[in-house]
Order: sequence, then C-alpha cells, then structure tokens
Amino acid sequence: NQAVVAAVGASVSDYEPLPQTERPRRFRDDVLKQARRVLKRGANALWCAPPLVCRGHDREADLIVDYYDKLAKLGAPLFVGIEAEVRPGLPYGPETIRRVLESEAVVALQMPASPAIGGLQSAFALLRREFPDLPLLTAENGHTSYCLMMGAGAAMLELGACCTDTVAEMVKTHADNRYH
Repeated sequence: NQAVVAAVGASVSDYEPLPQTERPRRFRDDVLKQARRVLKRGANALWCAPPLVCRGHDREADLIVDYYDKLAKLGAPLFVGIEAEVRPGLPYGPETIRRVLESEAVVALQMPASPAIGGLQSAFALLRREFPDLPLLTAENGHTSYCLMMGAGAAMLELGACCTDTVAEMVKTHADNRYH
C-alpha cells in the first residue's frame, strides 16, 4: 500500500554547453522522457525538480509554467519542486506559483527551507489563502522545524536520514557484490 514518487530532473551543468536560449526546451524534453520512463515502470507520482536552466532567460516565468504544464499532461500526480523565494518581482513570484498550482495534477508544493524566511512566509500565505487543501512540503535542512510549525504538511527527508540501517545494508551488499 505504498506509493512510489519518482524524482525527475537534471543538473544545470548538463546543459551549459548549449546556447542559453536552447537550454530550457532541452531540459524540459529530457525531463519529460525521464517521467514517461519511470511512469511506465510503475511510479505512481512525480517529484519534479525545478527548471533551474531557465534562470536569467527573458521569459523565465513562462518557461517555468510551461515546464510544469507539460509534466501535468502526463496524467500523474505532481509534487512541484521550486528552488527560490516566492515573492513579487521574482520569477517564482506569487503569479507564477499561482499559475503552476492551478493544475489539477499538482498535489503538493515542495520548496527548500533555506530561502529567506520572508519567502517561506509568502509561500505559506499564498497556499493558505488560495490553495488551502494543497500541502506545502519542505526539504531537509536547518529550517525544517520552522516550516513544520508554520504549517508544512510534511518534510522530504533523504532515505539515509530516516532509514539508516537500510542504507547501510544497501552499501554493504553493494560492496560485497551481492547485487541480487
């Protein structure tokens, strides 16, 4: 009775050799291929890495929305990951977030707890006001407890943080060449 949420995304450095104008499209297309592959193999939902390759593009906000829209069309529930403060004047401002969260495919917004506290508070306020049923997830770091106190629905913790024995056994079996 467990759901598998597969992470999809890529490193910005993979796209640095490309012209900046081509990076967002190639990133989006590569992530869509990954998403189709993991859904075909049984994933139930997708955690979507933020499209950081869009940074500095003159249409950054529109490219962000397009990226999540295309992923939503795959039909799987989306955990939308963002990597920035949510405040007016920024590409991940309230209007952009609002456009992304309007998709019925989005089941949660995940943002790192490391941006300025004001950006976190802005995201919480937007969710409470306009998307009260949508949980905010936070990533594992120094502000996790603050985010949970502010109303985050959950924290995304790395496997090693919560299942240390399992991770240790995985490393040991690999070292012993017991791949089966």
